Amino acid sequence: MVTLLITRPLYEHTTHYLHFWSKKIIDFAKSRGNKVLDLSEDKVNRKNFENILRKMKPKLVLLNGHGEKDRIYGQDDKELIIAGENEDLLENKIVYVVACDKSEELGPKCIENGVTSYIGYKEKFLFWTNPSYATKPLEDPRARVFLEPSNLISESLLKGHTTQESYDKSKTAIRKNIQHLIATNSPDQFMIPDLIWNMENLECLGNQNAKLESL
Repeated sequence: MVTLLITRPLYEHTTHYLHFWSKKIIDFAKSRGNKVLDLSEDKVNRKNFENILRKMKPKLVLLNGHGEKDRIYGQDDKELIIAGENEDLLENKIVYVVACDKSEELGPKCIENGVTSYIGYKEKFLFWTNPSYATKPLEDPRARVFLEPSNLISESLLKGHTTQESYDKSKTAIRKNIQHLIATNSPDQFMIPDLIWNMENLECLGNQNAKLESL
């Protein structure tokens, strides 16, 4: 059994989508007998985050939301983790960050301070939505093209694959979605540049052969 910590702030359009799509990861993890520590909405604050890391020692940490190049925010843009201040709490863990602002400094700093593997985006993670699905984000076909490949990283790690394999699977899924948009002459082909953007900015740092079962 793996203990997983996931943050799911919810306070505007972007976090609304990430919040609900991350629920799929929670359900998947629980279906495989894993323990999920779900920090959601107002619970996504630095005090709770740090306490859980110290006491529960999760092996996998999934961070969703906004941020800057050296930090990730929780609920209502309140600082959750800051490079140079508390990233050492992520030592000996696999970390995956989906942030809608670039975190180019946070990843390397995490590795410097003992994080086993860090998967994230050098620039901001992009995705499109369809306004018609605002109240039912899990059914949004545009969001699915972006968020299913993103979720695949977490699901692959939970299946026992290495960080590099999980990273590769996500990129392969993005390529398949691009090919499908082209092959079907989809009116949503305008999303292709942003899919390429995510694929090119996805990075896997640290031990690329790490597996959750070996931590």
